[in-house]
Amino acid sequence: MTRSARLIASLWHTVRRFAGVGGLFFVALALVWMSSASPVQADNGPHGVYAADTDACAGCHRTHTASNPTLLVASGSALCYTCHGSAATGADTNVTDGIYLERDATAESPAEGVLNRGLKGGGFANVLMDTDQDGVFASRPVTSAHDNDHPIAWGNGAVGSGPGASGFSLTCLSCHDPHGNGNYRSLKPIPDGSGAPAPVYVLDEAPKTYTVVSPANDYLGENYGNRAAELTSWCSQCHTRYNAPAGSGHISSGDPIFTYRHATDSVPCVRCHVAHGTAAVTADPAGVNVRYPDGSAAATDAARSSLLRLDDRRVCYGCHVNSTDGSVNGGSCVVCHSQPQGPRRQIVAPGGDFALPNHHVNGTVMDADCTRCHEIGAHTSGAINLKNADTGAVITFNTNADLEPFCLACHDANGAAGQPPFSDSVIPPVIDQAAWTNASHNVSAPQTCYGSCHQNGHASGLDNLLNPWTGTPGPGDVNQEEGFCYTCHDGSVAAVNIQAEFAQAYQHNISPNDPGGEFVECTNCHNPHLANSANKLANPDTGASTIWTGTQEDFCLTCHDGAPPGGITFPATSTGTGFDKSTFVNSTHDNNVTGPDGTLGDSCRACHAQHGSPYLANLLANYVTADYNPWTYGDGDYAMCWTCHSEAGIIRDANGNKAFNRFEDLHDKHVRGERAPCILCHDAHAPHDGGEAGLIDFTFALNNGYDIQMIGGRNPSNAFYISGNRGYCYLRCHGKDHTPKRYNR
Repeated sequence: MTRSARLIASLWHTVRRFAGVGGLFFVALALVWMSSASPVQADNGPHGVYAADTDACAGCHRTHTASNPTLLVASGSALCYTCHGSAATGADTNVTDGIYLERDATAESPAEGVLNRGLKGGGFANVLMDTDQDGVFASRPVTSAHDNDHPIAWGNGAVGSGPGASGFSLTCLSCHDPHGNGNYRSLKPIPDGSGAPAPVYVLDEAPKTYTVVSPANDYLGENYGNRAAELTSWCSQCHTRYNAPAGSGHISSGDPIFTYRHATDSVPCVRCHVAHGTAAVTADPAGVNVRYPDGSAAATDAARSSLLRLDDRRVCYGCHVNSTDGSVNGGSCVVCHSQPQGPRRQIVAPGGDFALPNHHVNGTVMDADCTRCHEIGAHTSGAINLKNADTGAVITFNTNADLEPFCLACHDANGAAGQPPFSDSVIPPVIDQAAWTNASHNVSAPQTCYGSCHQNGHASGLDNLLNPWTGTPGPGDVNQEEGFCYTCHDGSVAAVNIQAEFAQAYQHNISPNDPGGEFVECTNCHNPHLANSANKLANPDTGASTIWTGTQEDFCLTCHDGAPPGGITFPATSTGTGFDKSTFVNSTHDNNVTGPDGTLGDSCRACHAQHGSPYLANLLANYVTADYNPWTYGDGDYAMCWTCHSEAGIIRDANGNKAFNRFEDLHDKHVRGERAPCILCHDAHAPHDGGEAGLIDFTFALNNGYDIQMIGGRNPSNAFYISGNRGYCYLRCHGKDHTPKRYNR
């Protein structure tokens, strides 16, 4: 309760005391002050938000002609029934008959209940309930209620203090504050007569919902959200010894009457009981042979209905009886769900979800793992209710989109409110929620965490709980890695057919079964939770956990720098000039070649396709590397070179005229006459000796069986050298010694 609310409550008690001696002036003055202080509103109608011109006071009080203490027009519950009773017109909530009607002058928006449906708390005289779950309901007299029929607060008091405090005179005002206090249903923080040492505040709801969910008025499985635990604490102010922790069914409390007790920390009071009254019946043998805690016998079977939501202790069945074969279990999540439960599939043990290769909990699944995600206050109701790990808010799973806040509560920067969610102590992978908001998978073709990409919250046959959860990896893990991406990126959903690009003769090998020895995954370069049209790439050096913000060329060099990130492999040798392209930085091509958008810093894409290509090394055009390759003008063997260089200006033109350049006419002699491919002499990415003109480098040819040898003690670094305005070549090539051969530059 806020400080202002406590001041208001204190003042109101003062007002009522002075009003008893004719203090009308004080009442008016208090109401003016309360209006200026904006008091907390509890429920609707006269219960709070009083203004200086209010007429609400007169609904319950008479200044000079009251017939009851505190100037009330009626006493106890009778006062409340003047609005909330069967024949009243002041409130839509008929608590006498446990039904929601349209009786006041206000049409609430949104609606606060379904007309002619049962109230969540039941009724004090009658109630609409389908207590045997046969789909049929009718208004019936209550069999037990929170009234004066049996005025003992069972379990109230300290351990060993007997069956409970007696002499209770329960009325509506025992539990509810008629002036409103901001609590759920205007509940008093300390119920009258409870003797509770500290107040319990129950979070109010907005919008308010007074009726049960079930159109058939089946009261089992009502969802109270965060309030389920708070209401248990509130009820326990009177029923002190009913409040019990996990394991209390097997650990003695030391109390001679309430020795072993059902745990209420995992199963809240409102899971099994209604607040006002029930029409449930409890027939022999479940009824008459069960005595009250003080040893007295019930007058009838129905009298032992104990505010239960269903007949004959059927509420026990929801947790403790296997709905498939009728066997009894201990109420443990993992015991019950180690076999199918009616239409629900098996969750744990061999054959269950968690037996699949990839799952949310590593090791043995515990009950605490289940209740970390599942809110069981409405267990067996047909709905799946989950808990937000950060806020505790209950999420009802109606659509796939409902689960996104549930998933992201653990997959954020702090795990489950700063802790590992499960007993395996593993922090879940972090999803950048701000980036996901703008990610293409979320915006352009909106996907959901559950359903689109991940289909089973427990486990999957595929990595990362991928969809379908019953899938198998397939040859080369095709179904759970790139193959999964292809379900959309094959031209059927996404605009670009990425699968077709990887189906080319040459590609970035994305399956460990691909030939060549190199291996990289889609998720090494892209993060499906971050990527959008403006930022398609993720940083491989961070495990693709962050958006790539550098140049395209630097992105390629995160792998092609001789030290690729973990999980990315390159073979020791290759069919090209090597996978380590660190020497490309500031080389001739790097400093002079622009990318597809015409800017420097994107030189790689000037020559290479990102995913796959019909040409060697993912090149954008043909580039023959075979030794002794015959060349004729226009045959396209070195088309990649001719995208920038002139074929006629380097070797000879279509008319047979040799070209003359800084290598004189010797390109014609080597390429046409000696059938030497470009790669025999040139490394397009850089010479191994910095500053060497013409990108001359013989390393590839020497390492890959070309007809070339070092002679005269030369090595690849000095087999070619420049002196003055001449170039010298000192080696044996295609059987001819260059000792040296020289030319004018």
